Amino acid sequence: MTITNGYCTLAEYKAWNTITTTNATDDSVIEDIIESASRQIDGICGRHFFVTSATARYFKADHGGQDLLFIDDLSSTTSLAIVSDDDGDGTYENTWVAADYNVVPYQPQNSGPYTMIETTPQGDFVFSTQKKGNKITGLWGWAAIPDDIKIACLIMVDNEYHARDGQSQSTTSTITAAGIVLTPAGVPKSAMDKLRPYIRLTI
Repeated sequence: MTITNGYCTLAEYKAWNTITTTNATDDSVIEDIIESASRQIDGICGRHFFVTSATARYFKADHGGQDLLFIDDLSSTTSLAIVSDDDGDGTYENTWVAADYNVVPYQPQNSGPYTMIETTPQGDFVFSTQKKGNKITGLWGWAAIPDDIKIACLIMVDNEYHARDGQSQSTTSTITAAGIVLTPAGVPKSAMDKLRPYIRLTI
């Protein structure tokens, strides 16, 4: 199969596991595992580390007031378009221009995304508090796969690959006294340690 938005490649995994032979059936199994592990990482982290095509998503101003809008991971300002609906009638009467907003953080680190948009002092608009009041079209995700995510994927793929013959790393769930899952069942602790800093916090 062809891996779609995988966090490692077949070649990277085979190099990781020092597999030097070519076996079409085995390679196909590995590719399946890579894609499955990549989507599991998305679920654990609550975000994805690939870039979508330009698509529209909807947001409501809330925790940041009308001057700050928390958004999904935005990989760049390319193709970014913002419109807002003041009265909730489904008509986006306000079309924002670059002078109306800043993307935040101002200097993303390590290919990280923008996660907020703020109004500017000279801007003409504020963010809508209506449901689906702010329509943001952009390229969602991360511009590059972080090294930690790639290594976590390799560890998870290796664990799953060797589980076929009874070999696997410890994958017992780790849960705090408060019931918070630190390490889901089936995920090696070493992989989870890599993923934990990337888990998206919700407010």
